[in-house]
Amino acid sequence: MFNHQSTTVGYKKSKAFGLCGFVATASVFLFVSSVFAADTVLADEVVAAEETLATTTKAIENSDTLKTAIDNAKTEGVTVNESSETITNLNEEQVKAAQEEKAAEIEQVTNKYKEDKAKYTEEKKKYDEDVKEYNIQKAQYDEKKAAYEEYQKQIADGKDAGIINTLQELTLKTEPDAHTVVSGDVNYLTQAGVDALNQSDYLARFDGDKIKAEYLTTTNPYSDTDDAWVALEVGKTMTVTSTNLSNSRFKDTPIAKIVREFTVTSAPGNSGKIIANVYRDPAKTIVVGDSTDSANPLTIKVVDHYYDAAGNEVQAVYNGNSIIAVNSLNHYNGIRYTENGETKWAWDDTKHIEKMSVGSNKFIPIPGSSVSEQNGEIYSVNDNQYLEHGSKFNGNDMGNVKGWDDETAPNFYWGSGALRLYDNHYTFSVQGNSVGLNTVYWFAINTNIAFPQPPGVEPVKPSEPTEPEAPSVTVNQYAIISALPVEPATPEVPTTPEVPKTPEVPVTPEIPTTPEIPTTPAPQLPNTGTADSLLSVATAFLLSGFGVL
Repeated sequence: MFNHQSTTVGYKKSKAFGLCGFVATASVFLFVSSVFAADTVLADEVVAAEETLATTTKAIENSDTLKTAIDNAKTEGVTVNESSETITNLNEEQVKAAQEEKAAEIEQVTNKYKEDKAKYTEEKKKYDEDVKEYNIQKAQYDEKKAAYEEYQKQIADGKDAGIINTLQELTLKTEPDAHTVVSGDVNYLTQAGVDALNQSDYLARFDGDKIKAEYLTTTNPYSDTDDAWVALEVGKTMTVTSTNLSNSRFKDTPIAKIVREFTVTSAPGNSGKIIANVYRDPAKTIVVGDSTDSANPLTIKVVDHYYDAAGNEVQAVYNGNSIIAVNSLNHYNGIRYTENGETKWAWDDTKHIEKMSVGSNKFIPIPGSSVSEQNGEIYSVNDNQYLEHGSKFNGNDMGNVKGWDDETAPNFYWGSGALRLYDNHYTFSVQGNSVGLNTVYWFAINTNIAFPQPPGVEPVKPSEPTEPEAPSVTVNQYAIISALPVEPATPEVPTTPEVPKTPEVPVTPEIPTTPEIPTTPAPQLPNTGTADSLLSVATAFLLSGFGVL
């Protein structure tokens, strides 16, 4: 019975503790929350205080100096890059200074690149000119090399031009000390007459239409050591006799005298006369010319006679073992000249062609030559005077490239051939000049046969200059960040936490009345301490409220 009551009371104590504990715990939680809320408000107030300064960003444009530098750089081909980042840690004065410094840097880079390009342009121009000249020289080197190799092959095979030096029995070399006399059906031009025709332009002197009677004389005004000027009519024959020779022979027999007969058979001018410049040296022979008034060629026939010291004609010269040179056979369309450094052309309709007939003789071609035999005439089919017109060599010197029409030139063979003699008759002709341009022809009878020579050192291609690479510069972007004070926002006053209500103290349960014990005769029980029990219950309740129990 007692145990049952104690259990019941204990259960009620536990329930009372739970309620009181909850109330106490809630009170503590609300108190702590109130303190935490107060701390949070203080932190927000600090943040609000820090944010009382507002920032603005102002982009800075490039200065005029920098803009100009950039524009100039782009014009010159400099690559201008804009930085992907914006610099914001400088003030306006610092930005201005930085832009001026960058402008100076860009200007320096631009000027350097401009100078490099100008230098490269000059070097490239010179290189292009050098390459052009190199290409000409290389092509000519290849031509000379091929001609020389072919000539050496012909020597080895013992045929064509390769047999000339083996067969050759005639020697007709230069005779600087020769005594030469011009005679026959001729009129001599006085020196005054020659000068009257033209004092400065050699070719202009050969204008037959301008011959006047006062320019002429029938008495030879020239000594036998002079070159002579004569006027020779069509159909008339001029005789040129050369003696005092030292470089002319047939085999071992010296040739003491050379007699040549010149007869004009056709002339292009209206006067019926040609002009001839007869050289003292028989190996140089003659230059003939006339005005050009028609399509008629200037044609002249030559008959050669060679005499020994006893006055006997050396007939054996024409046995096929004597070979003379056929040199300087020009073919050109128009004449090139230079005016104020510019190359120009005159008489573009000119087709000047120099020829020699074969007759009873035999033509021997020279390897690499432009000259060939066509229908009994020896000449160059195509222009062999100008590179611009398809010739492999220029006739005259051009810059550092030597012309072929010079007996000392290694490529003199380009306009040459050879004639193996079986008789002493030759015919020379020239045709095709334009009206207003004299038709002039130089031909020589000698044994200075032009053979291909060793080509020499192969030309080296010039080194191409390196084009400067376009530089690049980077331009920074700038901005100024400003901090301006702003009115701080009034912080929101936190809501005062509601004070928790004091929990109602539960009503102390009424202690049940101890039932009356029926009167039974029994021994006297001890005092149960009812008052003490009540006090114990009360004490336990209070202690349980503070969590002691």
